[in-house]
Amino acid sequence: TPVYTIASNAGVEGAVVVGKLLEQDNLDLGYDASK
Repeated sequence: TPVYTIASNAGVEGAVVVGKLLEQDNLDLGYDASK
């Protein structure tokens, strides 16, 4: 997924980020790789 790739490119474990996003009820959430 794009979120997984962006997180991985930012040096973060992509699967963890995707997992945390999927746990949320808000579908408008995203991941800010610049932080």
